[in-house]
Amino acid sequence: MKVNAFDPMNIVLSGKKVLHRNFIKLIINNEEYLFQYPVITYFNHNWRNIHQLQIILNQEPISMKDCLLIDGVGKIKGEYTKNKDGYFLRLKD
Repeated sequence: MKVNAFDPMNIVLSGKKVLHRNFIKLIINNEEYLFQYPVITYFNHNWRNIHQLQIILNQEPISMKDCLLIDGVGKIKGEYTKNKDGYFLRLKD
């Protein structure tokens, strides 16, 4: 996953994660996705190359065969887990 666009005035960097308060546009499997939710991205070396995504949603994603349907975003190949902090996406290549 690669960060394609973001709001530089509304991000908070902390260690190996970045809070995007307003939106983030990602390239996932050569497709562009716009997340208009608060999103936390996790990275190892370069904050634009992320390995995990945590999103704060009002509505739970819908699990379909090998993909997720996220309201306002669309279909993405992967799975998710939920905890008290939000939804963690595990995406498939």
